[in-house]
Amino acid sequence: MKRMGMIRNVFALIFVAWACLFSAAHGAEPSDFNKKEEDAFYVAAKAYQDGFHDVSLVLFDKFLQTYVQSGKKVEAMIYIGQNYFQQEKYLKALDQFDALLKMPEAAGQKDKILYWLGEIYARGRDYRQASEYYQQLVNDYPDSFYFRPAYSSLARALLNDGKFKEAQDIYRRMLERFKDAATQEEASFGICEAYYRQRDFTQLKKELVKYLSVFSSSPNLGKAYFYLGEAEYYLEEYAEAIQAYQKCLEQAQAQDQIQSAQIGIGWSYLKMKRFDDAGRVFSRFGDENEVPGIVLGKAVVASGQGEYQDAIVLFDRVISLDKNEEYAPLAYYGKGEALYHLEHFEEAIIAYRISLDKLRLLSRWLGEPRELRDRILYSLGWAYLKVGDFESAQQEFQKVASFSSDKIFKLSALCQLGDVYQDSGEYDKAVQTYQDILKEYPDSVYNDYIQYQIGLTWLKSENMESAALALKKLIKEFPNSKLIDDANYFLGVIYFQKGDFGAARGQLETFRSEFKDSSYRPQGIFLLGETLLNLGEFKQAIEAFQSLVREAGAAGSLKQKAEYEIANAYSRAGNQAEANKRFSDFVTRYPDSPLTPNIILELGQSYVSLHDDLSARKYFERLIRNYPDNEFVGDAYIAIGETYLREGNTAAALKSFAQARESGRLDAAARAAILNGDVYFQKGDHAAAIKSYEDAIGLQTPWSQTAYMNLAAIAKEEKRYAEAIDFLEKASAIQGTQKTADIQFQIAELWEESGSYDRALEAYLNVHYLFEKDEAISAKALLRVARIYERMENWVELRRVLEKVASLDVPEAKYAREKLKSLNEKD
Repeated sequence: MKRMGMIRNVFALIFVAWACLFSAAHGAEPSDFNKKEEDAFYVAAKAYQDGFHDVSLVLFDKFLQTYVQSGKKVEAMIYIGQNYFQQEKYLKALDQFDALLKMPEAAGQKDKILYWLGEIYARGRDYRQASEYYQQLVNDYPDSFYFRPAYSSLARALLNDGKFKEAQDIYRRMLERFKDAATQEEASFGICEAYYRQRDFTQLKKELVKYLSVFSSSPNLGKAYFYLGEAEYYLEEYAEAIQAYQKCLEQAQAQDQIQSAQIGIGWSYLKMKRFDDAGRVFSRFGDENEVPGIVLGKAVVASGQGEYQDAIVLFDRVISLDKNEEYAPLAYYGKGEALYHLEHFEEAIIAYRISLDKLRLLSRWLGEPRELRDRILYSLGWAYLKVGDFESAQQEFQKVASFSSDKIFKLSALCQLGDVYQDSGEYDKAVQTYQDILKEYPDSVYNDYIQYQIGLTWLKSENMESAALALKKLIKEFPNSKLIDDANYFLGVIYFQKGDFGAARGQLETFRSEFKDSSYRPQGIFLLGETLLNLGEFKQAIEAFQSLVREAGAAGSLKQKAEYEIANAYSRAGNQAEANKRFSDFVTRYPDSPLTPNIILELGQSYVSLHDDLSARKYFERLIRNYPDNEFVGDAYIAIGETYLREGNTAAALKSFAQARESGRLDAAARAAILNGDVYFQKGDHAAAIKSYEDAIGLQTPWSQTAYMNLAAIAKEEKRYAEAIDFLEKASAIQGTQKTADIQFQIAELWEESGSYDRALEAYLNVHYLFEKDEAISAKALLRVARIYERMENWVELRRVLEKVASLDVPEAKYAREKLKSLNEKD
């Protein structure tokens, strides 16, 4: 679909340009943790969260022993106390937190310690002692995270009892305890904010009246009157709201507060239908010699005429002149559009986002201006698409689809959303989005396109039956669609991929005869040839490929593939002499074709599959001889070595692997070194094998992972378990062919095999918690934990682990349930 133009009718948009500006910046800098320490702490904490309190205690004890200088020492000790608490071992928990309370290094966590001491006494129904700890926290740590939770805990208890007055009194207690003016003001405004969030404007008004009577000289007096104006406004007391806003203007110092109060007065007049008065208020904006609204109009005109550079200058001028930021959403949006057309997509994204931020500030008065909001979100989605950020594009199109009231605009956004889901591989979401469009808009002019996209999405997700049905529906219901030729081609693709070569042949022959101008015609003819090859109709296949070679619009690379397939067809038809002639002719005529060395290599590999190692070597040697600089030379040497291995000629194999290592391609050299090591390993020469594996590691390729794992296998065979585990840890740190979860599982197995059950328990839990998304291995690891507990005759933890497995949606759950049943029967 083509992108819709975004700027329409300046005067229809300017009504949304009233602004009320407040801005805040929030940021957080990530902490830099030691990965192993972080993982160890995480697993111990996760065990606590999952109710494995015995395990969590062991893991935190080990954590403290392993990371003696850890900055998480006190936090770990607190978790130990919490484990005791959860096990209802309240005396041990009390001892733990009492000890923490006396530790100088725990001073920074004293507020948390006080909180848990309060919790322990509360669980023991000693509410007086619990209150003392809560009160100490409130008195001593007013800036603590637990300051409000302590009050909140009390408030929640009172609220649960229906004691609403007492709960409200908790919030007022700050006024009694802290007499400094700043705290008094803060507490009073906090109460006001609470009422405002509840939309209890009656109580808000009462609290503000009280505040204004107490703090009549406050430097924040203007803000207090502004809030009073807000309360009166929402209570529909517009005359009183105007009076409050006027007093805000008399007291306020900040320009943004003055502007907000003026806008409040204007909207109060509008609510009272006093349009002249409202007009006079709004006319106070833009009294400068160069009026921003006029400059904005010029900018929009320049953009509409395609003079985007001039438009950007004008939009920037609007932003510069517009001190009140009345026109900021439109100015930044227009600037974003101009930048988009200039293909400065990253800058356009920034402009669109600023425009949205400015627009949100208007919502307090107008409700969010929907038309401009929808346009900005739609443009932002397109800009994200242009920079390849599919996830962000999805989010923006979804917002338009969810909130827009404009049918055409909503439909366009939904189509784009479906396309983005399809392009990013989220096929189920794409299909659902397209189907929702058809259901909601059955008469849309886009429905043929949507039906076509449904077919393509099913095809990409390899749901061939659904794809075929979707495209057939398009062909039947939209016979005049411009997408008919494409639909017929892809229907042939579907039949081919399903292996229904008879149906594919009929469909593709129809496509070739009826859609001579289709852009997919060359691909369709090639696929027809491939279909005929699969049907064993070699003569007809050759004719199809030959017709493609003569096709004027076919790309050269496709014609080369067709010539190769002609030779292949002769070979499969039993005419090997003609096939060899054509292959030779291909190599002669296209020595620089990227297909040529690949063809030679594939021919060698095909002879390998036929167990004709001698013929295979001839092709591999030809590749090496004719294309010494080709990237696959190393692979050819390796393939030659493997043929010698199958023949039992290890000396020749080792020589070929050595040549592969000298081919200049690191990947092949690393593979060759590993194969070299494998030969020595099988011969029992561990020293030579180890050297070869170490050579592979030195090349620093992904094959280093395999080399480390092979070193681990040698160490395991020699019962050097610690070294084997170290090798696997190093393998785990490398991105290779093996999944990290599998390697970590092997580490756990080595600990278990070596008799180190505590370490094995920890390692299996690492696998379970750190790779929970891999349900199969995560459940398998948990069953190994169960096996260790059974060996240790720890029946309580065994049951707990089995219950955990039984609750999962994995095949192992059945075994866990049967095992639990067996245990219960023994009891």
